[in-house]
Amino acid sequence: MNTIRTICYLGNAQSVHLQRLTYSFAKKGYDVHLITNHDPSTPIVGVKVHKLPNTTRKRIIGFLLRGLIIKRLIKGLNPHIIHAVSATHWGFWAATEKKIPKVLWAWGSDVLRAPFISKSIKFGVAAIIKAPMWRLLASFSLKRANVIYTESEYMAKFIQRVFSIPKNKIRFFPWGVDTDVFREISEEVKKEWYNRLNIDENKVICLSPRSIARSYRIETILRSVSSVVESNPDVVFVFVKGWGDENYLEELKALANSLKIRDRIRFIDYTLRPCEMAQIMHISHILISIPTHEAFPITVLEGLFSKCIPVISDIPANRELASMGVKVFFVQGDNPEELAGVLNEIIARRLWLDENILNKNKEWVLKNATQELTINKMEEIYIELLSGNTND
Repeated sequence: MNTIRTICYLGNAQSVHLQRLTYSFAKKGYDVHLITNHDPSTPIVGVKVHKLPNTTRKRIIGFLLRGLIIKRLIKGLNPHIIHAVSATHWGFWAATEKKIPKVLWAWGSDVLRAPFISKSIKFGVAAIIKAPMWRLLASFSLKRANVIYTESEYMAKFIQRVFSIPKNKIRFFPWGVDTDVFREISEEVKKEWYNRLNIDENKVICLSPRSIARSYRIETILRSVSSVVESNPDVVFVFVKGWGDENYLEELKALANSLKIRDRIRFIDYTLRPCEMAQIMHISHILISIPTHEAFPITVLEGLFSKCIPVISDIPANRELASMGVKVFFVQGDNPEELAGVLNEIIARRLWLDENILNKNKEWVLKNATQELTINKMEEIYIELLSGNTND
């Protein structure tokens, strides 16, 4: 019998990871509530969603009003655990609750990037101006959490060093792959996707699965296409918009036209369901993910499980993944010619046919980074919290 009956999550219900987290604990028999500002893309079975009302007030007033509503909801629910996702927003409101044990899931975007934007104008003047505020919010949220969860040792050490958080408050382990969603697909499903994308079955598919956002360096990938297809006429690049910026997507389409590579590119300009992303990974040969920052490359883990060859940016979280024994290819991230060179090498060696590499990568995920393992470890955190053994 579980000693925990009610868990209250705070976060964006459109996040696939939050949907999986809440569903998993509802399935385990917990009374699960989710306070959110958006409806989930699909209903989350067993989860009671409390959508906050929209406010037309000015941002600061609206922020405060929303906080009062959150506090009233939490008081009514009286949960055993509060679990907030994101340190700069939801974590702040969780931190204002003093008596209820709190878990904070710290993401790379709200700990590594938003609080420290200062050097690059490409993120916008507003983001640079807001950075000190994000730092204060993140610091307050992290310090008030009883337990902080993050996906990598690199992130754990960063939080400990930069925000002066005690080591014993931080837990890290990968957010794992949902092996039911990313299971093998039939030849019939593969053919359906080839038809939908207008790609011949004999083509080599290079997939960019990250959302169309500047932090994922999508333009760098796009600018590498010419050098790759010049040497390899059977290659097609697929870009997934996800939650990305519509204006940025239009910029990229215009760039593709100007580079005369539009026929070698497919843009999926709508949000894919998890099962659709899984299916696209299973018809792809090479996965490209070169963000400027990352807590841990969850999308890359899904690609490894789907037997794609990963090309990833040389950043700390990705180096940590490579140190665990998986086979990846690194690029610096902002150099299209370097990326093209690495892709041309993989294509020339036809490494997606190397079952030794593919099976070794997939087996590593099965042993170390499945969603089942993640949920079991998260449950251990909840039980530890309620037992009072967190050394907080």
